[in-house]
Amino acid sequence: SDGGRLAVLRRYLKDEHQDKKGAPLDLGEDWVDISYTAADGTPRQTNGFDCGMFMSRTAEYLVRDAVLDFTQADMPNLRRRMVFELSQKALTD
Repeated sequence: SDGGRLAVLRRYLKDEHQDKKGAPLDLGEDWVDISYTAADGTPRQTNGFDCGMFMSRTAEYLVRDAVLDFTQADMPNLRRRMVFELSQKALTD
């Protein structure tokens, strides 16, 4: 189930934080595992290097309750957008 995948993602984030920061990641009470069913038209990665972009964009879209309407062709623009958002320390609409 996708809820199981999100639990794996949570574990990964905690492990990476511990490894890189040397401290536990406190997600508090805000982390909620959601479940969704991938349907026809759900974004699909077609190369071997955009997995992080697909994961982060999918997570963002789900949090915003937005339609998952991006494609592999959108990755260059989404990558630039992510760099901009990180440099601004804020998400854009």
